Amino acid sequence: MSNYYYLVSSLPELRLDDYKEPYRVNEFVEELYANLEPEHCKYVQDILWMNDNPNIIDIVSGSENTWLDAKGNWTFEEIKAFFANPESLDPKQNAYILGFINALGGFKKEDKKINRLQAENLLLTRFYAKMMNHENSFIKEYFTFDFQLRNVLLAINKRKFNQDEINLLEVGEDEVIQKLQKSTANDFNLSMDLEYLQGLLAAFEKDDILFREKLIDQLRWAKIDQINTFSYFKVDVLLGYLIKLIMVERWLAMGAARGQEAFLKISEIDSKLLKQ
Repeated sequence: MSNYYYLVSSLPELRLDDYKEPYRVNEFVEELYANLEPEHCKYVQDILWMNDNPNIIDIVSGSENTWLDAKGNWTFEEIKAFFANPESLDPKQNAYILGFINALGGFKKEDKKINRLQAENLLLTRFYAKMMNHENSFIKEYFTFDFQLRNVLLAINKRKFNQDEINLLEVGEDEVIQKLQKSTANDFNLSMDLEYLQGLLAAFEKDDILFREKLIDQLRWAKIDQINTFSYFKVDVLLGYLIKLIMVERWLAMGAARGQEAFLKISEIDSKLLKQ
């Protein structure tokens, strides 16, 4: 595997809790595309789906004004064009999106309504299925962790707000998911398996949504560092840095002062959607 000594050694220090990012995601992506081998550029494209997914859901939900307006592989308008003409998508590279569009078509044919949470479940199930079987070991391990973390958060919210409408994401067979679905224990009988769980449960006992969201991103940040402990100058370090930069830019877009208000608004919207 190629080593990227110059790129890795020149990376500015990045911290989640300081909002002075060295450059924007788009600028970093341009630098990566200019210096990485073609096969590694595809890895970057795969990670950028993290920003495309929310925009896709906004379009499905009928929103014209994305609250973060984060660009992934495509602009908001480009994604709208894909939905109008899905045949223009590369079926190999964008299989999970095409599968999502087909699933939405199934809802329309059966004259069913689909709310935002259902749409997210359909899209993310396909997204994680691809990333958790990725050829790159960093992407595979990180998104397997993120898939599990996302399901833990769904399970906690489902129990906390007594909402049967919340469904966990299912990709293959997973013992953790089974416990999250069936266990009645306070910790889902998972404290021995997930070292972060007790801290996460404690955070959900508080009303500070901003603190909770920051903790979740800190867990993701720490996982990236753990995976790349011995990667040094490999492409994995650059991929991890990209995910970190996406997280920092997300907090920048909200602004620390507006963060609490934004998360409260999201929670209120999700609560209403669950009642649909």
